[in-house]
Amino acid sequence: MQKTLQIVIFDNPCPPDYGGVIDVFYKIKALKALGVRLILHVFYSERNQFTALEQWCDILYTYKRNKSFLQHFSILPYAVKSRSSEQLLTQLNNSDAPILFESLVSTSVLNSSKLKQQKLVRAHNIEHHYSKGLFKSAQNYIQKTAFYIEALKLKRYESVLDNADVILSLSDFETEYFKQHYTTSVKYLKIFQEHSKVISEKGNGTYALYHGDLTIADNIKSALFLIDVFSELEHPLIIAGRIIPDSITQKVSGFNHIKCEIIKDQSHLNQLIKEAHINTLYSFQKSGTKLKVFTALFKGKHCIVNKNMIDDANILSCCELAETLESYRVTVNRLFQTDFKIATTRIKALESYHPENLAKQLVEFIN
Repeated sequence: MQKTLQIVIFDNPCPPDYGGVIDVFYKIKALKALGVRLILHVFYSERNQFTALEQWCDILYTYKRNKSFLQHFSILPYAVKSRSSEQLLTQLNNSDAPILFESLVSTSVLNSSKLKQQKLVRAHNIEHHYSKGLFKSAQNYIQKTAFYIEALKLKRYESVLDNADVILSLSDFETEYFKQHYTTSVKYLKIFQEHSKVISEKGNGTYALYHGDLTIADNIKSALFLIDVFSELEHPLIIAGRIIPDSITQKVSGFNHIKCEIIKDQSHLNQLIKEAHINTLYSFQKSGTKLKVFTALFKGKHCIVNKNMIDDANILSCCELAETLESYRVTVNRLFQTDFKIATTRIKALESYHPENLAKQLVEFIN
């Protein structure tokens, strides 16, 4: 018998070009390949083109976010309040199919007594930890205040998860957190991403690469950290992003071997990852699982991370681990002297992230 699933999504997942929506898009694609009938409820703001998404679902409902400044004055977190919709509740009840809420921020109707369906929540982060991390990384006083208040609201709001039937976590650390704080059933479902096999090429590159969304405070802070790492090395470093903030371009300007590069499109980013000798990754926030790790391991050569990037022991064993400036420098120097070969341990560790296998696990959780 064909299964049907409703999914409430915090943003339009097409194109799948940033962390959270990558997990959502490739989950949808894998479920559709298994023959699951999909009813999507999508909140949006700037990403308002849905033609590409329509081919992956049977029914599509869209809801424009209310991003009015007044939403900040609600007792609800802004990320939740701006995604509130009575229309959503009505349209969810057009079907008795189970409901998957993508992220805590899409759960504005989770506590409604009108919802009788099975309710699952995909926890993309411990959201108040994530906002607190943004508070610590932000440089602007207004931003710091906003992130701090949002973190407090998210911590208070998180108890709404008691109304879920299943919480789907995406890391070992977060699985333990939700098990300790809620009686709701918690299932560890690994992150969905694009690849089903390793396409890295053996050989050597000539530079190290850091890439990311450089409008996010933690990524900016990480990029500045890596500039400090390479400031005392001779190896070339490229900092890549679709937008490069002044704080990074100014710091890079004092070095000939460190440069910034604007990412033109996905194929350009893929080329940068593929040709880099080292993909350098770092985060000051222990939250979720960073998809950049998988992009680097499936497509790139050597990969250096710190423990905040991911807590899967098998994936960490495929990477070089460095936490401090000095240990990072030592590791960079060593890897630039090391030819890259695809290790069988990398191939084996990444097999458990095959999207189709993860989709089968998810289907088992659905009534």
